[in-house]
Amino acid sequence: MDSAKHYYSPALEIFKQTNDNYYVSYTLNNLGWLATTYSQFQGAVDYYTESLDYLNKDKHADDLSHVYMNIGNAYFQLGKYETAINYHRKSIAIAKSIDYVPILTYAYNGIGLAYKYLSKYDSAIVYYKAMLEIDKKAGDENKIAIDYSNMGALFFQWEQYTQALDFYGTALELHKKLGSKSEISGVLSNMGAVYREQGDFDKALDVLNQALSIDSITGIELDRAVRLNNIGDVHFDMGNYHKALGYFQMSLSLNRKIEQNHNIAIGLHNIGKTYLKTKNYDKAQEYFEEGLQIAESLNAPSTVIGFLSSLSELNRVLGNHKKALEYQLKHSALKDSIFKEKNQMAMADMKTKYDVEKKEQEIVLLNNENKFQKLKVSSYKTKLTYLIAGIIIFSLLSFFLVLQYLHKNRAYKKLVERSKEYLEYEEQINKLVIKQEVNKTIKQESDQKESAEESKHIELIQKLLVYFEEEKPYLDQDITQKDIAEQLNTNPKYISQAINAAFNKNFSTFINEYRIKLAMKYLANGVKKQYSIEGISEKVGFNSKSAFNIAFKNIAGITPSFYIKSLKKEGLGILTD
Repeated sequence: MDSAKHYYSPALEIFKQTNDNYYVSYTLNNLGWLATTYSQFQGAVDYYTESLDYLNKDKHADDLSHVYMNIGNAYFQLGKYETAINYHRKSIAIAKSIDYVPILTYAYNGIGLAYKYLSKYDSAIVYYKAMLEIDKKAGDENKIAIDYSNMGALFFQWEQYTQALDFYGTALELHKKLGSKSEISGVLSNMGAVYREQGDFDKALDVLNQALSIDSITGIELDRAVRLNNIGDVHFDMGNYHKALGYFQMSLSLNRKIEQNHNIAIGLHNIGKTYLKTKNYDKAQEYFEEGLQIAESLNAPSTVIGFLSSLSELNRVLGNHKKALEYQLKHSALKDSIFKEKNQMAMADMKTKYDVEKKEQEIVLLNNENKFQKLKVSSYKTKLTYLIAGIIIFSLLSFFLVLQYLHKNRAYKKLVERSKEYLEYEEQINKLVIKQEVNKTIKQESDQKESAEESKHIELIQKLLVYFEEEKPYLDQDITQKDIAEQLNTNPKYISQAINAAFNKNFSTFINEYRIKLAMKYLANGVKKQYSIEGISEKVGFNSKSAFNIAFKNIAGITPSFYIKSLKKEGLGILTD
């Protein structure tokens, strides 16, 4: 990239000095493309945005449409999906105005993908279908097949498996007609994933083995490694652990050969889980630890979470309760941090979208003011009236823009500040886990008694966290401390002591935090469309709306209605767990 910039930079300066604005814009756009190629997406946004300043928007509308689409793609890669959608819509509006069809399919695809990542599947399918119609009119069967495959993937993620198979089936027939072996293998593999989710393991194995046979012909080793792993997954689900292990090991061997590090980590995890199922605990630990190290080096939090959960389970089975608890706490903390990061990204997307709209409004106001100055008004009174009206309108708009920004900024800060509280329990319990002897003069008998008591607390806390994670008892409106104690074969007093010692809070606060965290996820995921606030409060375990509102305010720092308003106003009902 540096060598390419070495040539672009002096050319850019020459074009600027000679006032050749078109080629300034063209060069900046190329620099943006270069930054995108090297995954420097914010730099790409900066280059693309600067290129707009030098582009004659009337004379080069087709180029303008391209630049807007490029900005949308860059924002998509930054995870700012709402902002990406806005730029793609600008690209579409211009392309339609000049009947520039080629750009439409790319922009429709960009919006469809963004909505898919926002889990707004009903909106995504509208744009995918629009893209399909354009490709049908053009008669491009390869693109049509890809469109059907993309819609199959969308319905699969939407958990609409019958529709997914229909679209994949159509794509498969088209690829067979075109003789596209690699694409045929990919669609068969996708169909295998659908059959696996449906529990139809025989069909899943059938299509996956067909795909594997094609991969042996094409010689694409990455595809073969993926298929082998997928077949291993199906055998694992069927309880055929010996067969699953064989396929996982073949897949891992291929991934090591082609140095696909992320796939290597996934393969190590799958093999470790298989050894755990077959009670070969030493081997399980060996593969889990190697895979965790690779996943951490790749900064792949979702993969790391899987390893932490598996290591916690392994140590629990082995009776290493301290170690199991350490991994469980790391798992919970990382999972929460990912959720908070998504919230923060959503807020950043909201702010970016707002800043862009504000800048555009300011440009409109500036243009209007320039036009106003050029007007030849016959009388001084009329001029004065227009001037005063313009000042008042400008002042009011500025005031409301600033007020809106401050309002959103305060809400954002509150959410971030309050979300930090979710990590406090990790620090508190880690102190308990790594607690060292402070006074070396304590008698041996006291040390043993304290160690036994601490071990009992740690084991109980670990059981409690696993129970809450897996069974979700907090969803029961009538759940009591006594009920949980019975499930964990202990007594309510020990439960209360353990929660207080580990988290410095009472049972009611502890259980309500689980409920409010789930409620925030539901609201952010758009569940509000199906349920009222009262319905969601009941769904997460509260027996009254008032109790829910009080707990939400205490834990999240804002009221449920304000939280919903903040999300709904900017279209941020988007987060996933």
